[in-house]
Amino acid sequence: MPTILSKYKNRISGYETFHFNRNEDFTTGAMIKNDSDLIMEETWWNDPQSRVCYIYDYYHDDQPNLSRGMTYENTTKTKIDAKFMIRAHGSMAKDQVEVHIMFKPNQKFNFEEGDELYYLERDYRNKYKVPDVFIGAYIDIPDQNGVYEKWLICMRDTRTQFQKYYILPCDYYLHWIEEDGEKRIKRKMWCVTRNQNSYNSGLWTDYYFTSEQNQNKFFLPMNPITEKLFYTTTNDGKKRNQRLIISALTENPICWNISKIENHNPFGLQKVTVAQDEFNRETDYINFETGEMYADYYASSIEPIQEEDIITASCSINTSTNNIKAGGSYKLVTANFVDVNGDEIIPSSVTWKCYIDDIDITDYDLISIKYLDEPNKIRIKFVNDKSYLGKKLKITCESDNIVGSLELEIISI
Repeated sequence: MPTILSKYKNRISGYETFHFNRNEDFTTGAMIKNDSDLIMEETWWNDPQSRVCYIYDYYHDDQPNLSRGMTYENTTKTKIDAKFMIRAHGSMAKDQVEVHIMFKPNQKFNFEEGDELYYLERDYRNKYKVPDVFIGAYIDIPDQNGVYEKWLICMRDTRTQFQKYYILPCDYYLHWIEEDGEKRIKRKMWCVTRNQNSYNSGLWTDYYFTSEQNQNKFFLPMNPITEKLFYTTTNDGKKRNQRLIISALTENPICWNISKIENHNPFGLQKVTVAQDEFNRETDYINFETGEMYADYYASSIEPIQEEDIITASCSINTSTNNIKAGGSYKLVTANFVDVNGDEIIPSSVTWKCYIDDIDITDYDLISIKYLDEPNKIRIKFVNDKSYLGKKLKITCESDNIVGSLELEIISI
């Protein structure tokens, strides 16, 4: 049986007729491109640069505090195959240089409902008009020893036949305080730090004052959290530049003011320029045990809350009564999903579960469930078994990690 490589040699030598199987023009260039894709797929794992990687956005990072040594036994990240290509090496005199990755020719770049990466289409391409949903995504890539490291996809290279991207290593775990109305929130996210091209003394002096003029830059993925970075509203209603700490963990860390932000070149990234500021012992916060460093932590009387304590959405389960009859008829149960503003969310899919004494009985003969056309509604009936009278039937409904629950007492007819 001829291999793809032998068929390709015969074809370009004129010994084999080309049977085109794509909806493209019957041109020599299109034929060769089709064959190149097939050969790339066939020989993919013969290349030592080929790696099994994991791609995801900020909200699907199940080990957010790690940039190295992640594991994937139970992960919300999506497996993806890529080639890891180093095009140049860095030096002490300049930044870490870009590295290329390349995906398989059959890799999808547009996603539909049911695809693992559909959330990129829904939450980023539609919301931010991002032409390429992979820009601004994180990707975990194993090194030569098989240890995974976190990278940020920063730009697409459109000049090559096979789709390539520039990536940079995530090298700093940035902390900052977000002020959102009456809430102050501790934010944390991995970023890529970059030096400015021009170097200076770090100080600027006029006739009256001397101030810090050192500048730096960092990249973050564009998302609903980072889009708020440029300015923050203080309690007096005024706007001011966001202050950050980007520094080694020392007694006198280096503080910065955001002085510029770019979010369009390319779309999908927040490229932030910062100017050095003074560390303020009265308002800034350092924790040597946890490594947390927050600028302006004590700038308000409102205590900052942890990010995970924010209620972004919720689910409540309702039915006509707080009981269910053993041997009775079907009972309608409805799950109502709402966002942080109280607006209704219509889930595309949900998962219903039933428990007695913390034992999952969803697939047992004790209950019968009718799934309706609306996924947030079911009809449920309990078997005619008097031994369960007085016990609690717990019903849960989950969608996109939002879980609601309801307990019904099992009673007799």
